[in-house]
Formats: sequence, C-alpha cells, structure tokens
Amino acid sequence: MSDKIGRRTELENRPSLADELCDYLRQGCSIKTACEACGLSLTSFFSYMRRGGDADELDPRFAQFAQQITRAKAEGKATLVKCIAKAAQTDWRAASDLLTKIAPLEYSAGRADSKAPIMRADSGVLQELLAREKARLPPDSDTIQTLQLALELVQRENNKVFELVASLDCIDETYFALPTNSS
Repeated sequence: MSDKIGRRTELENRPSLADELCDYLRQGCSIKTACEACGLSLTSFFSYMRRGGDADELDPRFAQFAQQITRAKAEGKATLVKCIAKAAQTDWRAASDLLTKIAPLEYSAGRADSKAPIMRADSGVLQELLAREKARLPPDSDTIQTLQLALELVQRENNKVFELVASLDCIDETYFALPTNSS
C-alpha cells in the first residue's frame, strides 16, 4: 500500500480488475471494449498506464498493471494473427490483407512512394483524445475535425478486420462479435 492519502483507485478496490481486463484483451477486444466490460473509465485506464511508466511517479502496482496489459494486448494480437495466417493458407485475400497490415510500405497499394510515417491508433484512444479536446477551453475545431476523421477511418478499417476474423472458424464466437455502430 502507498503512504499517500486520498481516494483509493479501482485497482485497489478491485484486485481482480487487471486480470479481467487482460482476459478481454487476450480475446482480441479493444481497450475501450475491455474497459466498458469491466466498468472502468478510459480516463482511469490511461492514467494507470501512464503512472505505470512514469519514472517520477513509479508505483509498482501501476508498473505491474502496465506490464500485464501490454502482454495481454500482444497475446490477443498474436491469436488473431494466427487465425488470419491459418486462413491465408487457403485464401489469398487473407494473406494479402495480412501482408498489408504487417508491411504496409511494401505491400499496400499507393504506399510504396509514401514517406509519411505509419501510425496505428486504437479507436478508444482517438475517442479519449476527442473527448479531451472537446472539453478543453477553448476547443480547437481543426483538431476536433481531424480526430473525428481519423476515428471514422480507424473504425472503418477495424470493421474490415473484424469481418475477416469473424469469417474464420478459429475463434469462439462467444468471445468475438462485430461491433455495432454507435454514431
């Protein structure tokens, strides 16, 4: 326990929280979905992750939390890649899609000449940034518009991947469902 005085975090109130989040992430859920399923706000989640890697505020509980989450996300991605790789043995489209995701500069159409850096974004992260920008005084309308466009693009691309993975027979459908549009 910490010597600090103040309100207890969800990590302290619910010792099983990290394990619950990790279970969802290992199944391929996004951070947003995992947090919603566990009843944890995205703000708290990202605060815990920052505190787990912040040298000024190094707290072993948060460092362990950040390590568990990072490992679970990687395991979830690895599981989904295995499913796509399995499908790629019989369907060239799965192989093509996997190549464009793994090596976009080499295999994506129109990207070979691009010098722009490739950045991956989770829709939950973009939603959190968008919410923060809208709450800022004064909000920057250009930043809001850029974040909204980026979020729409990420959600469209995620839906394509979800549809591909859902079409494979290597995932138990009780753990994987197509997202619903909540816009």
